[in-house]
Amino acid sequence: MEVPVEDEGWAKLDCVLGDCYYKKREFHQAIDSYSSLLSSPAVSKVILNDAIRNIGYAYYDLGELSEAISHLQKVEDAYDAYPELKTELLTLLSSARSRLGGSSLIQ
Repeated sequence: MEVPVEDEGWAKLDCVLGDCYYKKREFHQAIDSYSSLLSSPAVSKVILNDAIRNIGYAYYDLGELSEAISHLQKVEDAYDAYPELKTELLTLLSSARSRLGGSSLIQ
């Protein structure tokens, strides 16, 4: 029996794979895994938001602050129901903006 590609289980596995790469500090591979979710039709809004956030985190760790800001801004309002995640995301976004020289550079 085959599991169809449209099954959300594949999206969850790609997200977990990205998390594994991230924890191993293999940020480019993590970004690739998370990015594969962005065009998948089987991705729930929660997984999609997590993938975008994690791409932003990986870019931040790579020192690619403009890319980090770009991704983090896309989901900065997605975690209102999760105050700890929202605080973490906004702190990292603020740090990236500060390191880049101010929030007026990226909108």
